[in-house]
Amino acid sequence: MTERDLIPSEPITVVLSEKGWIRHAKGHDVDPTTLSYKSGDGYLAAARGKSSQPAVFIGTDGRSYALESHSLPSARSQGEPITGRLNITAGTSVRHVMMGENENLVLMHRMPVTVSCVSKTICCRKTAVVKLC
Repeated sequence: MTERDLIPSEPITVVLSEKGWIRHAKGHDVDPTTLSYKSGDGYLAAARGKSSQPAVFIGTDGRSYALESHSLPSARSQGEPITGRLNITAGTSVRHVMMGENENLVLMHRMPVTVSCVSKTICCRKTAVVKLC
């Protein structure tokens, strides 16, 4: 039995801002575009999942970074910078977040490369998945 097995499995929405701040809101009925953001910042991406699932962030270097979604700050705050939790390569920014069951198929496409894999693979690997521009 792991720590993740003890976490309640509740619906949540993980929100990523343009400046790389992260947070989570309870439920799937949250409109992340209407949340408050710091001056000069705004909504970039969001993913819906469960509190027992990791949130996987995709960087411009093509790497994936996983964080336990239940440990992210509440959406009642403006969150915290993702760089405070992850060692992201210099010059890289995080541009997307995703969540899902380990069996879900993930398809990423950016001409001329298409990568398909199982989301569990993305969470476990620390190598480049696909180069994003």
